[in-house]
Amino acid sequence: MNHTKCNKIVFDIAVALILLGALIYVAIYMQGIELVFHEEVLDFKAIAEHMNIQNMVAVVYLGPRIFDTFLEVNVVILTVFGMKFIRSAHH
Repeated sequence: MNHTKCNKIVFDIAVALILLGALIYVAIYMQGIELVFHEEVLDFKAIAEHMNIQNMVAVVYLGPRIFDTFLEVNVVILTVFGMKFIRSAHH
């Protein structure tokens, strides 16, 4: 068996042990965690339906900051156009 193949086997075994350890941790030590329904979920669902957003991660991440993000993108675009204008004026 060559050295590369041996390293791959050792790596695969290490990954399997880490995953097994994580599974045991979740199964044993996290049994007492109480799951709570957050009412914000309904607000995010309403935003997703209103804006026709399919990805809930995008709704949660951008929902409250969508307009702020839009303004930041506009600032970057204006900066790029401004730099192009300044560079073209010097040539």
